Amino acid sequence: MVLERFGRDTLMAILKEGFDGDNDFMLFHYYNDKRTNDLVVAISIITGLNVCDVWKSFGNYFFNYASKLGYDRMLRSLGMGFYSFVQNLDHLHSLLALTYKGMRPPHFRCEKKPEKLFVHVFTVRPAMYAVAIGHMIPLGGKEELMFIGSPHFDGVRDLVSSKTYLKNIPQDKLTIEIILMNEQRQADIEISKKLDQTTADMKKLAAALDQEKKKTDMLLNQMLPVKVANQLREGRTVEAEKHENVTILFSYIVAFTAMGALCHSMDIVKLLNDLFQRFDQLTTKHDIYKVETIGDAYMVVSGVPEARDDHAIRVSNMGLDMILEACHVINPVSGKCIQIRVGIHTGPVVSGVVGTKMPRYCLFGDTVNTASRMESHGPPGRVHISETTYNLIRSIGYIFERREGIAIKGKGVMDTYFMNGVSNDFDPSRNNYFSNDYQATPQPIQVEGNSSPPTRPQYTQSGATLELSSFCSVI
Repeated sequence: MVLERFGRDTLMAILKEGFDGDNDFMLFHYYNDKRTNDLVVAISIITGLNVCDVWKSFGNYFFNYASKLGYDRMLRSLGMGFYSFVQNLDHLHSLLALTYKGMRPPHFRCEKKPEKLFVHVFTVRPAMYAVAIGHMIPLGGKEELMFIGSPHFDGVRDLVSSKTYLKNIPQDKLTIEIILMNEQRQADIEISKKLDQTTADMKKLAAALDQEKKKTDMLLNQMLPVKVANQLREGRTVEAEKHENVTILFSYIVAFTAMGALCHSMDIVKLLNDLFQRFDQLTTKHDIYKVETIGDAYMVVSGVPEARDDHAIRVSNMGLDMILEACHVINPVSGKCIQIRVGIHTGPVVSGVVGTKMPRYCLFGDTVNTASRMESHGPPGRVHISETTYNLIRSIGYIFERREGIAIKGKGVMDTYFMNGVSNDFDPSRNNYFSNDYQATPQPIQVEGNSSPPTRPQYTQSGATLELSSFCSVI
């Protein structure tokens, strides 16, 4: 009724209101009065109908519903007119009671008056007892029984409780047939109830399995690139690939080892969780892949497993955003903002999945080592990039500060650069996903213990440019 008149959304709201979203209603299951009343009240609350109107609507709907199910012929057999129909309703209820055990129907009687017809409805709940239509009296001295009326038995249990046997019932009566047929029907109904319950349980298990599968897929997609995860899910072997040009970023927390020795372990866990959650949001924003986190190290890459032309731009923007986000995380020892070092390098790598029990997507090659060296040889609060990366993004409109040749462990002397932000000539058309922070007015960064919190760099097209190095020196 609710589904046809108000729609599925209203039905779901009613089930949530009345039964906490339980929508597994079974045809052969008896529901007590409380559950029925709760459902009616929930319908009244959600639809705005009063309770009486709900019952009236149900009565109108149920007659049509019974006709659709093929019970119209049975209903017509109750009588040719309204009077005979109502008078015979009790017989219909008696028949239904054989199927729906525990059913306590009302009794209907019609009273004819001149030009009027009174319908009397009698109902007693919760208690209603079986009425003996007749009884049997043994004849003393003879192995015979005298029947007064017709004995009423619903099933074998009634026979047992009254200590009556089938052979004691007259063979010309239909009672024996009714009892045996009812026992068979009850067995069929019990099977149907179990099937209904099994079906409902399987639906719940299927829904729970689907939810767990979604969680597993989401976790797998977080551990591995989507392309690689799909290959593993399909049972295919992921072959190692060579990528000619990718950009890798490493970041570390400054003085992290000393920090861990001076504060509680839980504070370190909370700090890393806060910082890495911010970084994870940035990877989504810039659409780049997080390779791994080890301790305080955070590594991302762009250009694998799918090649893209703007990999250096995306990672560079990620590095600038990471410096800003780190300013929101407080050092539990000093009470001030933490500082990180960021290093970026571009070059060829080989990628592949390592392990089967806990597969990891790993990158191999000198590019990984050089990117790590950019981080370790950079000062706190700066984005330190190699000359290779610089050559790819120098015409975009970033602000660079050249760093004279420095000795890099295992690399010799290298020319490197610092990224200090973006200039007024920055061309956003080359990078339409660039952080809104770089094109908005300054916003205060709330830092505990600072009476005058610093502001973000004002990277606008028309205003004066504040370099990132100056901003970090304030922090």
